[in-house]
Amino acid sequence: MCEIRIKRIIALLKTSFDKLLLTLPKMAYEKLIQAGVKYLEITTPQISMTLDLETLKAIYKDASGSQITIDAHDAQKADLSKLSEQAKKAVGSRPAYVLTIMSNGKSIRDFEKGRVAITLPYKPNEKEQNGSLFLVYVDDAGKTEYMTNSSYSHDLQSAIGQTNHFSIYGIGFKENSQTFSDIKDHWTKNDIEFVIARGLFSGTGEPNFHQMTQ
Repeated sequence: MCEIRIKRIIALLKTSFDKLLLTLPKMAYEKLIQAGVKYLEITTPQISMTLDLETLKAIYKDASGSQITIDAHDAQKADLSKLSEQAKKAVGSRPAYVLTIMSNGKSIRDFEKGRVAITLPYKPNEKEQNGSLFLVYVDDAGKTEYMTNSSYSHDLQSAIGQTNHFSIYGIGFKENSQTFSDIKDHWTKNDIEFVIARGLFSGTGEPNFHQMTQ
């Protein structure tokens, strides 16, 4: 089912999958660009992606064939061999997807000035703090990078972040090296855990983050 709106095209794919293939003719990308469509949104229960106009332009420019295929498949089920030991440790059993774009057998991976927003639904377990959940990126060498510009949205029940290239993306958890007893019931607890996990603040020293009032 497809829904077309002014300045935006949304592809809603409702079925469960281990592998998603979304193939459009290159001409469709040309029409989207000419129409000034701001985003191409691909929404499924497992993974959602929003490609901005600059990404569409980069894909169109690099596509050498008449068809362009966006491929997202579950790395945990279909391609576990592509996850390095470092990646497996970071992701664990959480969602991870191999993202590629192909045209005429050629991979299109870099989107120059473009940005793709990635959303991975996930329900944290009782030991996982929302602020310590990240999107992680796995490069060709298997090196895993925690994306500090990513976050977990309680409202969306998803990890969200942006990138300008495709590879393997999953949800990682980084346990805070510091724990503070005075934030347990504080209303800013999730925000504090977020900045600590990303190394933005370290607090005044354990066991207290700061002298705070409720």
